[in-house]
Amino acid sequence: MLDVKNYINLLSEEYDKKFTFSEEEIKTSNRVTVMEVAKKQLNKNFFVNEKNEIDVKATFPLYFELKEVAINNIKNIAHLISDHRDMQNRCFTRAKPTDYAQYTRYYKNARVKKRTEETLAENGRTLFSTLKDSPRNWLMIDVDYYTTDYSLATKENREIAINSFINELPECFQNTSFCVQYSNGMLVRDDTTLKAHIFFMTEQSLMSEQLKPWIKKRAKQADPCTFNTAQIYFIADPYFTGIQDPFNESSRVVLFNKKNKKINLPLKQIKEDYIYNMLSNVILKKESEQIIWD
Repeated sequence: MLDVKNYINLLSEEYDKKFTFSEEEIKTSNRVTVMEVAKKQLNKNFFVNEKNEIDVKATFPLYFELKEVAINNIKNIAHLISDHRDMQNRCFTRAKPTDYAQYTRYYKNARVKKRTEETLAENGRTLFSTLKDSPRNWLMIDVDYYTTDYSLATKENREIAINSFINELPECFQNTSFCVQYSNGMLVRDDTTLKAHIFFMTEQSLMSEQLKPWIKKRAKQADPCTFNTAQIYFIADPYFTGIQDPFNESSRVVLFNKKNKKINLPLKQIKEDYIYNMLSNVILKKESEQIIWD
């Protein structure tokens, strides 16, 4: 039998215990993990196929070198993205390199496989995790299918669309500075759909696991997969073969300065959404007669 009231109290206690961070974790929460591969390209390559249609190729390598870079404000994020736009073998993640990944980098000078859990290989050898969820004081909202009824080929219209999208996000996002990186596929197949990565700084440092249920519930147009553990953020500019780059004359990275420099996250609401999500998952697995609601 599931006593819902008692279970909620238990989930609340577990949440507080799990998401109470040390001073060192808070101190180092202003980090972006840069993931670098040896030679392969991490950006998309758009080309015209034999059917005279626009097609795309993308590479998903397995092994990376992991390095954390400190950021202090939204301007730092904009510069970091701009500095890596032409580096086709690099991407970002919100996750933190584990001690094993750091050891492998510094003492073995080797790359590691992206792995978020410790597992056993067929030969019985332990495969250590290389990336872990960690509190960060920044976040990225990924939007892929925000449709408009006007062309986004001009800078002015793109700004209108971005601000319109942000107005549909929770109130804490409003009037807060952000950095936009228009996605590789923006304006390629149509010019009325907004596709972008939108970066914000936050007053509080939270883990992706905390944020995902809140984003999923409160930001319907955003992709919640952005908050999967060790989700890769592709930041390199795309290649175009036989096609003109629609951003050829303008930058894909734009900084928007607003009144507030950081988001003040609604911690109570985030906790409630996390607990509700956990409770919903449990209830779905049980028969109705096994649940005590009062």
